[in-house]
Amino acid sequence: PGVGGGTGRGVYRSEDAGVTWTLVSEELGDLPITALIFDPFDSGVLVGGTSSGPVRSTDGGFSWTLSPTGIHHLSVSASPLTPGLVYATSSSRPYRSTDGGITFTALTSPSSWYVLSVHAHPTHLGEVWLSTGEHCGLSQGPGGWRSTNAGTTWSEVFENPWQDCRGYDPTGM
Repeated sequence: PGVGGGTGRGVYRSEDAGVTWTLVSEELGDLPITALIFDPFDSGVLVGGTSSGPVRSTDGGFSWTLSPTGIHHLSVSASPLTPGLVYATSSSRPYRSTDGGITFTALTSPSSWYVLSVHAHPTHLGEVWLSTGEHCGLSQGPGGWRSTNAGTTWSEVFENPWQDCRGYDPTGM
């Protein structure tokens, strides 16, 4: 099955390789989904980002719970090496969850620019990358930041790494 979010309305699920899609997030109303990931250790768990806070499903996307944290997520990434470790961003800072996206703790932002995206490194334990900038679509301001201690401290790696809102992906994908 496939699960996808959209900026228009909710989360959709496909049982036929994307030929048809069904809305599976009625309880979220018209809430736009800005990011959506599967838990790499439990394919039934999904974590999404919305303008009202994180959403989470524990049944493969059939039902959803909104956590009204006040965090307006732009990006979400799960560590493929550490169970339960999920990163998220708001426009002003990164966040970390150690319980699979149920709760999030604010991390120190390495930059005064918008935090656009976050990526947990797929093979380096504790390594996480951020992209920051002035605004999506504008390649201005500092860009690439790396942490080797799960987001506790950050080092600037390079400037202006993107030309759109996707940010930097250390896997090259």
